[in-house]
Amino acid sequence: LGETAEVMWLEPDAVIVQFPDGDERALFFGECEGIAP
Repeated sequence: LGETAEVMWLEPDAVIVQFPDGDERALFFGECEGIAP
């Protein structure tokens, strides 16, 4: 993740981030190991 990615909201098992180009992506916690919440 770039530092410019913006956390939009939290889901029970995922976090939604929005990138500067407007792309939104759901990151599931299983994919985020090593990334501090």
